[in-house]
Amino acid sequence: MNFFKKIIDIGLHILFPVKCHFCLRDQPSDYVHPLCPQCLKKLKPVNVPYCLFCGRSLDRGGDFCGSCIHRSSRSFDFLRSAYMFNPEIRELIHDFKYRGFKKLGLWLGQRMAEKFSSYREFANYDILIPVPLSVSRMKERRYNQSLILASVISRYSGLELNQTALVKNRKTAPQAFLGKKEREKNLKGAFSVLHPEEVKNRKVILIDDVATTMSTLNEAASALKKAGAYHIACYTLARE
Repeated sequence: MNFFKKIIDIGLHILFPVKCHFCLRDQPSDYVHPLCPQCLKKLKPVNVPYCLFCGRSLDRGGDFCGSCIHRSSRSFDFLRSAYMFNPEIRELIHDFKYRGFKKLGLWLGQRMAEKFSSYREFANYDILIPVPLSVSRMKERRYNQSLILASVISRYSGLELNQTALVKNRKTAPQAFLGKKEREKNLKGAFSVLHPEEVKNRKVILIDDVATTMSTLNEAASALKKAGAYHIACYTLARE
C-alpha cells in the first residue's frame, strides 16, 4: 500500500508540482501551505504592542507609532492588520492579486479570520465591506482580491458581508508607484456609496489587502461616513 501511495505521490508531483511561492522549493504533493515551512516561519504576525491607530507593530512599546502621534484627522477610527509587510507576504499578495493565483485567497482569508478573532476592538462592529475595484480594473483582474478575503472573514466570523453599497467610480493609477501626496490626489473622489440605507448608522469594517499610506482606506471611509456610517474601522492582510 505504501509503495503504491509513493508511486501516486510521485505522479502527482510530476503533473502538479507543489512549490513554495517565495523560494520556489519543491514541497510534498500533500503540502497544504503556499509557503514552505522555512518561509512560513518568516511571516510576521502583528502582535502586542501595536499602534492603537494604524495597527503597526511597535518594537519599543508605547501606544502610538511616530507617525500617528502627530497624525492628521482620518475618516476611520482605527486600522488593524494580520501581518506586517515583508518579502514573504508581499510575494503571496502579488501572486494572489496580479498573477492569477485566486485560490490563495482562501488560505490568506483564513489567516486573516484567525487574527480577526483576537482583536477585541472589532467586537461591536456588524458589517464587512471590501474595498471595491473600478469596472475596468475588475475586467482586467477578473476578481476583487479584497472581496475574496472579506468573504472568508465573513464566513468565519458570522458578520454580514456587503459588496454592493460601496463602489469605485473610476480607474486610478496603481498606488504602488506613487508618493503619499500623489496617492491622496489620485484617489480623491474615487469612491461613492450607491445605497446609503445599507450603511447608515452601521458600524463598518473596511477590508483590503495592504495598507501603506492608508490613502485608499481613508478615501473609501470618507464616502461611507458621508453616507451616514456610524463608525468605520479597517482591517487588512498586511501593514506596510
